[in-house]
Amino acid sequence: MFIRFMIAIVVIAVVAPFMIPGPDGRPIMTLDKLNFSKPSLPSFSNGDARASSETLYRYQDGQGVWHYTDQEPAVSNAEQIEVSTDINLMQAAAAAPTRTSPESNISANPLTAITRGGEVLEDAQAVQGMLDDRLDQMDQSLNDIR
Repeated sequence: MFIRFMIAIVVIAVVAPFMIPGPDGRPIMTLDKLNFSKPSLPSFSNGDARASSETLYRYQDGQGVWHYTDQEPAVSNAEQIEVSTDINLMQAAAAAPTRTSPESNISANPLTAITRGGEVLEDAQAVQGMLDDRLDQMDQSLNDIR
């Protein structure tokens, strides 16, 4: 009964904007307002295809705080850093090996998910370990830059 009630609530929430009139008397939502086109990927380039490296500067102020800038600072202790913009500075983490079994793991029985709980937990812990390793690699790379 509860599931039917929740399904009814979801259906009402989806259909209601097409039925409720807005300030102009027309429905709040119409099918022509929905945009089903495939979104385009954002462009991350600055339009300068010939630039393969960027010059950055770093310097430490009187309080010992490091500052980074792309414009040459007026201080004398500024260090120039060349950063390549056409390479990946860190290799991607290796993908976990996939398990294959002769039988299918797909089942219409909801108890199957309960019996596979241990495997799912192990997979989640393996993914967490990979993420922790990746974070350590990223921290090490940042420390190497400094």
